[in-house]
Amino acid sequence: MMYTDWDRDVEFVGYYAKGQFVEDLLCVMERRGMSVEDLCRVLGRDRRWVGRLLGDDPGVTVRMLGELAAVLGVRLRVGLGEDV
Repeated sequence: MMYTDWDRDVEFVGYYAKGQFVEDLLCVMERRGMSVEDLCRVLGRDRRWVGRLLGDDPGVTVRMLGELAAVLGVRLRVGLGEDV
């Protein structure tokens, strides 16, 4: 794979990774028939906190992602890849 200027843009890479996470979360929610309100309830969090998680808030932390994964009983995967 050839790297592009986008691959070196820290902000883009961060938004892309967050977008992938949100997409995975929405798939889990859909498979379980969960609404955003259901997610708030199982997390014990308000809609604002969940909105930060689902939106483009740059203040979302790995700890927040881990909390979500633990409560939902899913594995959080974070990784780096290198083309050889």
